[in-house]
Formats: sequence, structure tokens, C-alpha cells
Amino acid sequence: MTALHFANSVVNMYEGVKWCTVQDCESLEPVGRCGGGRRFTYLISGQLCLVQRCKSDRGRHSFVLGGHNTCGPNVFHQCSATRPFSSSEPHSSLVVGSLYDNVHAPIALRFAKSSPGRWMGFFNFLWNCEGGFLCQQPPVGQNYAFGQIGIHALVFNTGLQVHDYGNGHIECWDEHVEPESLYLTQLAQRLGDEAVENIR
Repeated sequence: MTALHFANSVVNMYEGVKWCTVQDCESLEPVGRCGGGRRFTYLISGQLCLVQRCKSDRGRHSFVLGGHNTCGPNVFHQCSATRPFSSSEPHSSLVVGSLYDNVHAPIALRFAKSSPGRWMGFFNFLWNCEGGFLCQQPPVGQNYAFGQIGIHALVFNTGLQVHDYGNGHIECWDEHVEPESLYLTQLAQRLGDEAVENIR
């Protein structure tokens, strides 16, 4: 599917959605203003959802998890954002168990100094992603970045960033790790190589 001139989300998987896959979609020239909940291009608020091989151009939060207490696992796999206006991220309080796997986009796993201030994710993972990023450690729990290529800083929402918290677990910074895809490796271990071939 190609979406042209959408105002908000191309795909919104609301609370209660489960086992949903979105793949091979593209968002072009969105027309919504860049603020106030607009341009959340691919939004997951459900559980056990997969967004793969999707593209977002000029999105705000292109690959985003929202809804209070969004409980994973949820996966963004082989996705890319061009000319984004903000970072992809868990965007609501207490988003748990998300994986960004081979995503090319700025990504934030951080505390948000908003009203009210909140941790936007616990136990979330970046795996072999590329782009600027923030990976911070919550007081209880952890966030992880493996094989991330990009600077550990974001130019977006600097007024909402708090740098008093330590870094999350960052390993092999600026160098991709093996296996190439954590999601595909775990899928093969669970269901076999045929399952991997079925989603390629």
C-alpha cells in the first residue's frame, strides 16, 4: 500500500489489536501539521504486532508505540524514515518489550520531560539500527542498543530531553553485530527456517 497526503497515521493498531502484520507500505507527502499527535505514521498500541519493510517520508514519529502500558513484544523490522520531523520511539508511559530491528531512523528510548514527565519505555531494544539515538536507563529496568550506527544524541525535542539519567546498555556502538536480524533469528528458532522464508 502507498499512502499519499495522509494527515495522521497510515496504520494505527489500537489497544486490543493482537497478531497483526503490516508490511511493504509507504507513506508519502503527509499533510498533517507537525505536532499535537499528528504524523504518527505507523502506530502500534497492541500486542504481538509486526511492521516490516515499511517506509515513512516526512513523518513525525514514524515508527511509534503508543497507548498506556503497551505490552510487547512488538517489532519494527527493516523499516526506514526519510526527512523525519522527530524520532521514532515508544511514545506513551510504560511501553514494554519493543524491538527496532534494522530500522534506519532516529530512535529514542528515553525519559520525556513533558506534562506529566514520564519514562516512555522499559526493556526495549535497538538491534543493528542506523541513525541518531537516545538510549537511557530507567530507574527500574533497562533499555538496550546493540550494533547501533549513529551519534548518541537527537536534535528533536531537545527541550523535552533530560540527560540526568545514565545510558542504557549500549554494545558494539558504530559496528553491526551478528546475527544480522534478531527478529528473524528468533523466528527461525521458534518456528523453523520455513517461517522466515514465508515472510520475506
